[in-house]
Amino acid sequence: MCKSDDLEKSATAYAQEAVKYDKQGDKDKAIALYQKASESLIQLAMKRPEYGPNKVYLQRAIAYQERIKTLQSTDQ
Repeated sequence: MCKSDDLEKSATAYAQEAVKYDKQGDKDKAIALYQKASESLIQLAMKRPEYGPNKVYLQRAIAYQERIKTLQSTDQ
C-alpha cells in the first residue's frame, strides 16, 4: 500500500470518528479529529498536485475547518 492510500484511509477514519463524536456532542474530540482529517487531506493533495480528486480533498478539508470554527464558537 502506498503512502497516498494510507493518508486517504486515515483521513476517512478520522472524519468518521469526528462525525460520531460531533453527533454525541463531544466537541473537543470532534474538533481534534476534524483537524487530523483536514491535515491528512491537505497532505494527500500536496503529494500529487496534478491528481484529479485533489479539488475534492481540498474542499473537504475546508469544510472540516469550517466545522471546527463552528464548534469552537458554539456552546452546546
